Amino acid sequence: MISLEFFTPEQKSSIPSYKEKWLEIALSTEPINQEKASAAVKAAYNSVGKLKPKIEFCSSPQDALLKTDSSKSTELFQTIPLREFTLKKWLLAVVKWIISSARIFSAQKNQPFNRLHRDLFKFTNPYLEQKIADLIPQETEPEEIVEALYEAIRADKGEAIEDKLLGLPDPSTWEAKTILEMLEDNYLPNQAASKLYDEFWVESDKQIYSTLTKQGMAFLLTAIPSFQNQSSSCNASWLDFCFSTLKLPYNPRKWEAFQAVVRECGWIFIHERTCFICDRPIKLCFDEENRLHSDSEAAIQFADGFDIWVNHGTAIES
Repeated sequence: MISLEFFTPEQKSSIPSYKEKWLEIALSTEPINQEKASAAVKAAYNSVGKLKPKIEFCSSPQDALLKTDSSKSTELFQTIPLREFTLKKWLLAVVKWIISSARIFSAQKNQPFNRLHRDLFKFTNPYLEQKIADLIPQETEPEEIVEALYEAIRADKGEAIEDKLLGLPDPSTWEAKTILEMLEDNYLPNQAASKLYDEFWVESDKQIYSTLTKQGMAFLLTAIPSFQNQSSSCNASWLDFCFSTLKLPYNPRKWEAFQAVVRECGWIFIHERTCFICDRPIKLCFDEENRLHSDSEAAIQFADGFDIWVNHGTAIES
């Protein structure tokens, strides 16, 4: 049986320190320092070759979206009355939707913080390649590697799980290159990430997103590129482990820029040439199982009054 154990005991023992470090940042309810937040955003833009943006501070993600001028973008998605729904107008609506969707996708993909995050992974990885070479004998058949990978992921999950839910290709379609990529990009990160990550890290992000969607801001959330602090803190904990403990190569300037944005900012929305930097919540309440919850007050509260009532992880009407 092939052993897919990538990390030494010493490397594993360092994981809790990264989790504690970035979890504290993710769940912070301290007001942001506007001077430091502005400097962090401008440094991030500069690190990916973008001109410094105009900065506007907002008291909450709701406040930020209300401040964006969405009139031009929503025009494309106005409903056409059925009685006026001619073939020409239908085709025009489809073309506008395709063009607008392509622009939205491009904007999301190329927003400075996504570019900065992607750039951190642009390195050759001799560490991973050598680890895989050491773990898998040359004479091993691809089928054996696939089965070992499935078993290792099942073991990491700690519970029985159907193969189709593992998110892996059908074994018959696997090739050596696919296996190598899966080991590097999926299983190896998950072995550490599963220990670094807890669901409640991003519960606040999810509840905020869901609430804003229910308030009729679904299109804005899709159309305006955003940076969500809690989710990014999760990524930072994994990257910190990779760079500090595994000693994988990285760009120090860009890594520092990414860390600074995560440390100093709440949510960020990027609309045209303006960055709307949101303050953090002033309060987050959790139950004993680390689910957002409060019986007596909103579980998520912002200084401007935007709040979300949550009962053991389920949002309720306030």
